[in-house]
Amino acid sequence: MPELICDICADTKPASAFAPLASGCSHEATLCRDCLKRHVDERLNKNDTMVRCPAANGCGAEITHAHLMRALGAADVCAARFDRVATNLFLRSLPEFRFCAHDCGSGQLVEGGE
Repeated sequence: MPELICDICADTKPASAFAPLASGCSHEATLCRDCLKRHVDERLNKNDTMVRCPAANGCGAEITHAHLMRALGAADVCAARFDRVATNLFLRSLPEFRFCAHDCGSGQLVEGGE
């Protein structure tokens, strides 16, 4: 089985530990799944779902929800967290949506946005 070197951790790993990222990437898979998860988690810790490919060649293509699902799988904890953060950011953008004051994670639409 061929091995690749990760652009981030510089570890040599089997090719199966790598996944192609964004469709806009002009390079082969150069980021191992572990480093991809850490990179995405870093962005999510900042409430940011605009994740860019961190490949060493300066690619910078956007890594979308669909790319993460393909690279990690829907059951992956990081992919599920991406979904939660994206959903919360969307709900916060709605002027008529209010989260529960008791911080339970629920919310509701309020007529007139008040």
